[in-house]
Amino acid sequence: MLKHAGHERVKLLADGFSGWQESGFPVTTEISQPADKRFVPRVNNSNQATIEEVKAGIDAENRVLIDSRIHGRYTGEDTSKYLKADHIPGALNHYWEDGSPEGVFLDAAHQRERFKSIPLDLEIIVYCGAGVTACPNVLALTEAGYTDVKLYVGSWRDWVSYEENPVAVGSRRS
Repeated sequence: MLKHAGHERVKLLADGFSGWQESGFPVTTEISQPADKRFVPRVNNSNQATIEEVKAGIDAENRVLIDSRIHGRYTGEDTSKYLKADHIPGALNHYWEDGSPEGVFLDAAHQRERFKSIPLDLEIIVYCGAGVTACPNVLALTEAGYTDVKLYVGSWRDWVSYEENPVAVGSRRS
């Protein structure tokens, strides 16, 4: 999301603050007074997929759709949260929390292993229920070496708001 807003130098503290401390990196209780700066967003929409791109991705050989929701929502077993159950046709299910078990973000090699069935040169569109929990998968895919990864911000909630959009039933895991 920071890159979307135009930040170029974004890093992730993969093991969190406690991991930083456990690794012996410096910490302080001193409260610093940073210089005032003004950030002017330069929105970059190139990392977002439109609903038209998602529709085109359903049958495309050069594009993969990834549903980041928990498996029960993907399969339609859990119908409690959305207008319709199941998933976008052709989408693979890669639950977002699998990239950070126990709250620790997996390194690039482990992320690559998670997505090993997907060729590196394909365009990937990631979605979830409402566009938020897909973001960790976008980050994981980028860390794993994928270069054409987009977020469908509207996600499942937007998809099912259009009666004509197809819905797939059942399970398809990668």
